[in-house]
Amino acid sequence: METVHEFMSKAFTRFPLNVSYRILDLIYNNYTRLDCKFKYSKLSYSYWNLNSQKSKRMIYEEVQKMLFFEKFDSRILGKLNQNNINDVVSIKGLEILEKLQFEKQPVILYTGHFGRLVLPLISIGLSGIELACLSANPKDFSATEEKFLSKKLFYMQKNMKGPFFHSGRINKTFFKYLMRQEGAFLVMLIDLPSSKNTASVEVPFIDSKIRVPSGIARIARKCGAKVVPYFSFQSGYKVEAQIFNPIDIYGLNDKKAMEKLFAPLDAQVRKHPSCWWQWDRF
Repeated sequence: METVHEFMSKAFTRFPLNVSYRILDLIYNNYTRLDCKFKYSKLSYSYWNLNSQKSKRMIYEEVQKMLFFEKFDSRILGKLNQNNINDVVSIKGLEILEKLQFEKQPVILYTGHFGRLVLPLISIGLSGIELACLSANPKDFSATEEKFLSKKLFYMQKNMKGPFFHSGRINKTFFKYLMRQEGAFLVMLIDLPSSKNTASVEVPFIDSKIRVPSGIARIARKCGAKVVPYFSFQSGYKVEAQIFNPIDIYGLNDKKAMEKLFAPLDAQVRKHPSCWWQWDRF
């Protein structure tokens, strides 16, 4: 079945986006059959403990469908433009970013590894708001992963218009850009596992505690940046994104700031557990 999906995905990239996604959605819903082995995965046990209202199978199917469309998303990134992006993406709260853009302030737009998070960023970029990004360095991955990530980042940057910086390699250019007079928007992911050489703190998350890097709080403090959360949700084959109001972390230390920044992610993962990609990382 995986091979069939791959073949169809390649073929459907030639169609108009709304046609491609509708057909893929129809095929997935009617012909995809999933293996019951998911019962024994680490991921499904975490879901079961978190959300007893849904069966393991229902949540697993939601994860697999999101992954199916995420793979197709990566194939059509080079075809996205102002004329077709709204066929697959809708965004609520864009006026929040437009107001901050008018005020010419540094802004950190953050999310977790949650939902199909790339398409809304491209949509925001195509709307006229330049987005920079702090991302992983493709060279830190295997050859296969490097090729995939490099291609993905290339098309993201093309549409988001801003510079891309690599985690762990922040320099004067990075801060100069973020603190420029005309304002700047920087995209960051908040839910990365901590590493030995990274400043980190422990935060409460899903009735437990996890250790995460505190870089976003430090960057915001140094630049006086507004910190704005956004999240992406699955609606059939489409992506619906919600941008929330800025979170005030002024005067807070790293731990208190990160606890406050993680609260929106905690709330969204509880509501939509199948949208979070990081269950097996913590």
